[in-house]
Amino acid sequence: MRLIPVLFSALAIAGANRPPSDLDTIEQFNQAVQIRFQSLPANLSSHGSLSTLVLNLPPEPALGMNRMASARSFGRPYLPEFDAKRDFEPQTDTERKILACMERDGLQVGFYVFGRAILDAAPQAPNFRALKGPAAITAGTPRPRSYPTGDNRNAAPDALPDWNAIYPLARNAMITFADGGSGYDMAFGSWIVSARPVIAAENRCVACHSPSAFGKGTSVTLHGAVGGVLYAWRVK
Repeated sequence: MRLIPVLFSALAIAGANRPPSDLDTIEQFNQAVQIRFQSLPANLSSHGSLSTLVLNLPPEPALGMNRMASARSFGRPYLPEFDAKRDFEPQTDTERKILACMERDGLQVGFYVFGRAILDAAPQAPNFRALKGPAAITAGTPRPRSYPTGDNRNAAPDALPDWNAIYPLARNAMITFADGGSGYDMAFGSWIVSARPVIAAENRCVACHSPSAFGKGTSVTLHGAVGGVLYAWRVK
């Protein structure tokens, strides 16, 4: 039996004095994110399978963090453009409305994505492909100083949790998702971290996230979690 750390939800949010409406907005954004992750990218359709893409990389496929952030990171650590207004650009009217609402209300939102490979990579031996982020979703969200392959010299002291700080949380979240968990919310410094699974809703999700495509520890079943996302957020 695996031991699952204690994770806080409603009590953590109440203790951090965050109004429920802000979490509602994060939930709406997560629903839009889930739609992106459930949609099959056009370049994947044309190649037939993720295994083919891994062996043959024409334009960089819109998978993983590439679905959400402007900086390309397929097959390597994520590194944003530090002088960009934000790392996320809305693609639908729904996304534009949610983003406008978050920025109007002063929500700072960071985004991280991770896969099942994180189960086989302990914090003492992290896997840079198992966790990507953080991406700045809203304008004004302060990026951290430290990224796996770069240093943001203009980082604010109260910036988003960096890759190293968030790695244990992402791994714990994947453990709960692999056991059927549906997500949680917890206080993390001045931020709330909301963890949500990404589910294999169709057989094509299972086929793409197979061991032949991603290697050890990535087998999934229909309606099981292929990975997850984390939102670090607060009101400023």
